[in-house]
Amino acid sequence: MLDLRTVRAGARIGRRLAVSPAAELVHVTRLRHVDGAPIALEHLHVPADLVPGLTAADMEGGFYAICASGAASARPTRCSPSSRPS
Repeated sequence: MLDLRTVRAGARIGRRLAVSPAAELVHVTRLRHVDGAPIALEHLHVPADLVPGLTAADMEGGFYAICASGAASARPTRCSPSSRPS
């Protein structure tokens, strides 16, 4: 994990998550590896009220492990990957 911080949703992400642009989100940036080589930079935005008190140490096992453990107040039901040009 490269970064974990609280940010405001803003217009674009707020629309995607169906939350107010002023809503607080936890933003996690991770560098993904395959066979020890970096292959992707991943950004995760989660409404802060769904993961109260989330820490970098919590993310060691991955976000879905947090959800499965019951530490998050929601469970993922679908994934909608998106990309945008830099």
